[in-house]
Order: sequence, then structure tokens, then C-alpha cells
Amino acid sequence: MFDSETLYTRVKQRASVMFIASIISFSVQGQNSEVLIKEFERLSGSSPQKALQMVDSLTLLDGTHGFSGEWLELMRAEALFTMNEYPKAKLNFLTVSELAKQNNNLQVLARSHVGMAQCSYRLSDIKNAIIEAEQGLRYAKEAEDISSEAKALTLTGNVLLKQKDFSGALDYFDKALEIHTERGDSSQMAANLNNIGNVHLESKEYKEAEAYFRKTLAIDSALGGRSYVAGDYNNLGLVMKNRGDFETALKYQMASLKINRELQLPYGMAGNFNNLGNIYQGLGKFDKALEMFNDCFQLADSLGYQSIKNDAMANMADVCMRMGNYERANQYLKELVSSISQIYSDDVAKKLTSFNDLYDLMQKENEIRDLQQREALNQVRVERERLWYLAILLMVIMMGLVVVWWMRTRSLKEGHRLQMDLQHYQLKAIQLQMNPHFLFNTLGAIGNYIEEHNAGEASRYLSKFSKLMRNFLEAAEHSMTTIEREMTLLTRYLELEQLRSDHSFEFEVSADEPLYGTALPSMVLQPIVEDAVLHGVRKLMDEKGVIRVHFFKEGEETVCEVSDNGPGFTPKEESNGEHASIGMQLIQKRLQLLSKESGQRLQLKVKERKEGARGASILIYLGSGEFKSR
Repeated sequence: MFDSETLYTRVKQRASVMFIASIISFSVQGQNSEVLIKEFERLSGSSPQKALQMVDSLTLLDGTHGFSGEWLELMRAEALFTMNEYPKAKLNFLTVSELAKQNNNLQVLARSHVGMAQCSYRLSDIKNAIIEAEQGLRYAKEAEDISSEAKALTLTGNVLLKQKDFSGALDYFDKALEIHTERGDSSQMAANLNNIGNVHLESKEYKEAEAYFRKTLAIDSALGGRSYVAGDYNNLGLVMKNRGDFETALKYQMASLKINRELQLPYGMAGNFNNLGNIYQGLGKFDKALEMFNDCFQLADSLGYQSIKNDAMANMADVCMRMGNYERANQYLKELVSSISQIYSDDVAKKLTSFNDLYDLMQKENEIRDLQQREALNQVRVERERLWYLAILLMVIMMGLVVVWWMRTRSLKEGHRLQMDLQHYQLKAIQLQMNPHFLFNTLGAIGNYIEEHNAGEASRYLSKFSKLMRNFLEAAEHSMTTIEREMTLLTRYLELEQLRSDHSFEFEVSADEPLYGTALPSMVLQPIVEDAVLHGVRKLMDEKGVIRVHFFKEGEETVCEVSDNGPGFTPKEESNGEHASIGMQLIQKRLQLLSKESGQRLQLKVKERKEGARGASILIYLGSGEFKSR
């Protein structure tokens, strides 16, 4: 066995690296391990690449350092996570959890599951992040590992922050901060102070956000964690940009970019480029802004950071529009639509292969009829196959009723489980749907304006379309929204439709003031408003159309009324329900599933008209506004 100084020198020559500060509590062998732990803590956050080298060096020492195999793999996974190698890190955490299960090491199990949850969160896999965090929290409580418990609380707070639940996020961050403060864990204290600062930043409380980010910077600087200091500079730059102090914001972002380049952290660099583009845009330096957004796009594209890549394309389109280069802006928007469509189609193909034609339901009427005919033919084929299977089943019954009964019972249980999964994914698929007909017609209209050299109309059209695309992206990312955000989305959509129809109709979107923050399911109302445009005011020939959208309370329920002065529904249509378009039918189906899942009343209702009156009015009951995600 090596003496303390020899072992320390050999490891230090091989790597100077960070170590997971929270593994203080595991069993070590003699003074050798204690020296290594102190060195790891001192170098925490300084160089993730060297962290990986140190793990390799310790592996070659054949156990003389006192670390078990699962602890070394845990160190390797943490190093990969700090290097932004999230897929690789998640695989390593999974390996660690298997080793820990074999050795019944609850502490390592807790840390590995929390690590997998953090990787899933960074990869935007929120569903698995929540599941893995819950498992990590359970193991942490069994092992009495307070550090892992606090990390799980922090991750839950980040999920709530992503869902815009600011008060809930603050509660979890405060609990985690209290635990780390009692333990004297400065590194994790800084992380939670940073998270609280992000809550205030998202809430547009810039003074409070700056105060928390400066506290975080002071701690990280004292600890020597350069990668964390880079993040602190980035956050302070965002605060200054939102305040309008672009020069100071530029200094902070350049300082952050310098550190991320030195440490070779691509995720941080991509964020810096994107933020620098926004700052240069605020300074009116559009050529420089376009260069930064392009650097962000190229880096995100090479590393597969799809959300950052899409944001960069939207920003480049905005800059080109401001520079008067409408043709190039139009091209970026087309690429953005193509990218978004690919994301949605990939997600649906993986989760709902039997619904891979769902988006076609919103195409033109002749395409809908063709789809219905194909579905009818498919029903005949399925029926024939069913008859064949029944014949086979009868033969099997003749071979033994007991075996058939057992097989049938098992099949029914499996079918029930698949049906429940289908309902869940169907909700998600309907939520994600966007109307390709509207998108590509809008892009075609933009192209016509550009070809006709109508720069004014093209600029107005591009501006409104870009803002609406951002609203669609934000709505598709979350299952819930607020009335205030939904009003913004509907207003921008109606402005585009109004512009396309040469102001042939007027509209009003309003709500009782106390309802602005009330929650409701996202992507529900826009198809109904679209129905009012297409089948309501557009059919008017001799008078100007009017569309009104109003939110109000009826008892304990939130109600939205969408009305127009179009020709309305005939009595026969109202009695038979034949007035419902494909979009209305999908929304009705989604509301039924949401109502069943949440236990609240969510439904569409056609408001009765007075005899001889024109127009149509639809009431959408949206529950009490209190929903719990599952």
C-alpha cells in the first residue's frame, strides 16, 4: 500500500478535478481516502475533463484508494454530467444503479436515481425526470441520505419552474436550501440560491433576481467552481438585458462565454451565443446579432440541442425581418415549421403509431373525405381479419375450454392497460396538434407579399406570424396555461386571420379581471375560434363580421363564450350535432378525457338562440381552474 503523500502525488499528477461534495458520508479506508476527499472538494467544479481523468487514474490503483466500484462509476457519471454529456451520463448512472442494487447500497442507489432525473430534466424528458426523482427521494429517505433528498427536492422545484408554478417552485427550493444550510454545504447552497434567483427572473422581479445571483457568484467564486461562475455571469447578463442595460449585459455574457470555451462546455456556449444575439439585437447591431444566432444554431445542430436550435431559427427570422430581408426571414420560418413538424411526427410515431395520420384530420375537406374512405376500407379489412381469428379461436376452443378462458382473461387485462395508455397519449397528441393548412397558407401569403414588393404588409405579416409561432411553441410545451396567456395567443391568431381577410371582421377578446391568472388546459380554444372564422364570419356577404371571446365565472366554474354574427346553425344541425367540425370534435373528445382524468366538468355547449336571431354562440366550461398534473 502507498503512503499518503505518494498516493496523493500520483493522483494529482493524473488529474485535478471536481468531486461530488455530497459523498462525505461513505466509508473510507485510512488517511489516503481522507486526503483524496479534501483534494476533490478543493478542486470541485474547476475542470470536468480532468475529473474524468482522475476517475480513470483511481480505477488503475486497484482499490488502494478505498473507493468501491459503484462509487468510482458514480464519480464518472457526475463528471460526464458536468461536461453536458447528458445521454452518456444517464447511461453511467443506470450502470451505477445496477451495481448498487447488487451490493444493496441504498446511498448510491439514491444518488444514481437523482442523477438520472437530472439528466432527463436537461434532455426535456420531464415525465421520466419526475419518476426518477421520486425513486431517488424514496431511496434517500431509506438511506437517511439528506444530501440526495435535497437534490430531489431541487429537481422537483425546477420542474415546477418550467411549468410556471413559481410559488410551488419556491417552496421546494426553500426546503432544499434549508437542508444544505444546516449541513454547511456551500456548493449546494449556491445552487439553490441560483434556482431562487431564476424564479424571480421568470417572475420579472429583476431586483430580487440580481441579489440572489450575486450571492451565488460570491459563493462559487470562493469555492473556485469556474463552470458555476460561468453560469452566474450568464444569469446576471440576463437580468441586465431584461432591465435594458445592454452594455453591462454584454460584459457579463462575454465573461461567461470565455469560461465555457476554456472548459469546453458546449451547452453553456450555445446559451451564451443565443443571449449575445438578443443583446446585440437590443443594441441595434443586427449583423452581429445574426452572427451570434447563427453560431448558436450551428453548435446546437451539431450536438442535437433541438429546442435551442429552434429558438435560434426564430431569432434569426426576427433579425432578418428587422433588417428588411423578408425573403431570408421567410426561409428561416419555413425551416422552423419543418423542424417543429418533424419533432411532433417523431413523438407521435414513437408513442401512438396507430394515430400517425392525426394531423391530416385538419387538412382541407377533400383530404378529410379521402381519409374517411381509407378508414372505412381499413375497417372492412379489420373485420375480415377478425372473422378469421374467430374461426381460429373456435378451433382452439374445441381443443380445450380451460386454456381459452385463461388466454382470454390475460388478454382482457392487457387490453385494459393498453387502453389507459392510449387515452394518456391521445391527450398529448391532441394537445400537440397544429393546423398545417393554416401554417403553410400563411407562409404562402407572406411569399406573395414579398413577390409583389409590398414590404409594409410583408413586415406586418411576418411580425404577427413570428409572435404567434412563439405562442404555439410555448402552449405545446405545457399541458396547462393561464387565461392571460390564452388571450394573448387568441388575439394574435385573430389579428393574422383579420389581416388575411382584409379586415372583413372585427373581434374582441376579454375576461373578468380576477380571472387572468386562472389555469385552463392549453390548445383548447384556438380551434373553436378558428371554426368561428371559417364557418361564421367568412360566410357573411353584405355585412362586417364580429367575433367575441369572453371569460367569466359561473358559480365556481370558469366559462369561455365564443360568439359570432355569422349564419349560425340550422335547427336540424343543432338537434343532430351535425354542425361540429373535425376540430370541434377533437376538442370535445379531449375535454371529455380531461374531465374524466381531473374529475371536473369540461365540455362544449351550443347556446340556444332566440327565434329569428342570427349568429352562433358556444360555451366552453373549463372547470374550477384548479388542476393537478399526473
